Amino acid sequence: MERRDSQDRSNAIEQALKKTEDLMTQATFDRLEQELAQERKRLIEVRRERVPVHEDYRDQAAASLSLRDLYETTANVSKLENILKNARLLNPRQQTDRVKLGNTVVIKYEGEETMEDYHMLGKYDGGILRAIHLGQPLANAIYGRQAGETVTFTAGNKREINVDIMKILPGQFEPPRDPAQRKSS
Repeated sequence: MERRDSQDRSNAIEQALKKTEDLMTQATFDRLEQELAQERKRLIEVRRERVPVHEDYRDQAAASLSLRDLYETTANVSKLENILKNARLLNPRQQTDRVKLGNTVVIKYEGEETMEDYHMLGKYDGGILRAIHLGQPLANAIYGRQAGETVTFTAGNKREINVDIMKILPGQFEPPRDPAQRKSS
């Protein structure tokens, strides 16, 4: 029975991962837009400075580096454009019955005295302090759980870690500025 529950939970997390893949906070959306603008400027510079390929072998290394720089910058621009094109902005979640995307969660690690808070956000929100997202062991372990539960997850070093979910709070981040951009909660 426990194995079936574990499989059902894994399936639920997989489905949630697919549904939330493009979710991000307004702050992350703004940061990625700035990165895209910088990469576009860089692409213009790289194209302008590109070293032509010559028959002279001494110039081949410079031409090869220049071409690699062009490919990498073009790939970065394309990647950022796709991320932003598909982005859905995350609203702070007000419900505190279960841990879901958009909540802030207060947990206590077994054996520790202090509590720590984490923000359950999208995978691109890594620049936000104490942000976790589905796909990470801690986030997967607490997703869908309730305050008062103790969960166990396996850390990257293969060590099992127990955490108590102390509180589930409304999300503590800036909501989307433009109501038309509020694509998900």
